Amino acid sequence: IIDSGFNSGGLGLVVKAAAVAAKAGAAMTEVIDEAKTAAGEVRMFGLFETMKYLARSGRVNKTIAAASGILHVMPLLTFHDGDIVRAGLVRSVAKGTDRIFDFVKNNAPLKELVIVHSQVIDQAVALKHRLGEFIEEEKIGIAELGAALGVHGGPGVLLAAIRRAGTV
Repeated sequence: IIDSGFNSGGLGLVVKAAAVAAKAGAAMTEVIDEAKTAAGEVRMFGLFETMKYLARSGRVNKTIAAASGILHVMPLLTFHDGDIVRAGLVRSVAKGTDRIFDFVKNNAPLKELVIVHSQVIDQAVALKHRLGEFIEEEKIGIAELGAALGVHGGPGVLLAAIRRAGTV
């Protein structure tokens, strides 16, 4: 068992790296090493349109979630070592999407990129096209948010799961 520290798109990138190694005929220890290496290269960053579901799941204080609703701010979150950490606040989906774009661009070059969404496929496709400015679009995947993270985020989640190139 390997704890990648991720779920959703981040976990998918780790599993894919291990599967590619296994398919290439790598020994079990090499597959495990590849998964661990990939886990060290993966980062996730995203926009949650509301804190309501984060509060319901106990990930965010209910008072903070209520205040964010009153102030009309949306959290930007990053995922590291199994923890969800606030990376900022924005007042619009457009500004949140800009921040996701900047996150991806600032972490280039990339081995892989998956855009993960929860009921906002149009935003995911638009972000994919925009990222096509510096990444070949056919190398950018789009996936629907899984249940493990979806229960905390609810609808309106848009995030990027990346695997950086050249990290140790």
